[in-house]
Amino acid sequence: MPSFKTFRIKKKLAKKMRQNRPIPHWIRMRTNNTIRYNAKRRHWRRTKLGISCHCNELRSVIMLFHILVNWGFFFDLCLINVGLPLIVSF
Repeated sequence: MPSFKTFRIKKKLAKKMRQNRPIPHWIRMRTNNTIRYNAKRRHWRRTKLGISCHCNELRSVIMLFHILVNWGFFFDLCLINVGLPLIVSF
């Protein structure tokens, strides 16, 4: 999980944190101890949530954009040095 998280991912993680707790003692008393533990309890290392963040994809798109902008600038400089007219520039 990257350090850059979207708000949607943060909301999902917060909900999973709230769900991951033992049952209250009064529920044991109310059900005559038929419900003894939270069967959906999750350990942070053993069972993963399966939430994938697309921040890595976004970061790669931003890096590609920067590369294209830098190469476009370099290409414009090459055309200026050769003396060709500029048709398209970034």
